[in-house]
Amino acid sequence: WESDARQTTGRGSTYTLAAGEFHATVVPTRRAAATLVHGRTLPGRTDLSLGPVDGTAHRGVRQVCNAEETARLARSALRKLHESDNGD
Repeated sequence: WESDARQTTGRGSTYTLAAGEFHATVVPTRRAAATLVHGRTLPGRTDLSLGPVDGTAHRGVRQVCNAEETARLARSALRKLHESDNGD
C-alpha cells in the first residue's frame, strides 16, 4: 500500500479519516509518538482500524469509555509523551 497524498501533522494535531480510508504514520527516529483513535463499532460492519497495512492478523482489545474516561486516558497519554520528550 502506498498513499498518493502526503500530509504533515505535528504535536497536538488532530485529523479525521472517513470510513474506508487508511493512513500510515512516520515518526522521526528516536522520538516518542502516540496515535489515539476514537472509533465507533457498527453492527454488521468489519472493524478495520489499527491493523497492519498488509492485512496480517492482529489483535486489539477495546474498552468502551465514557467521555470522562476518554479525557482521562488522553491526558495520561499526553503526559507520557511529554515525559519521553524530556528524557524522563
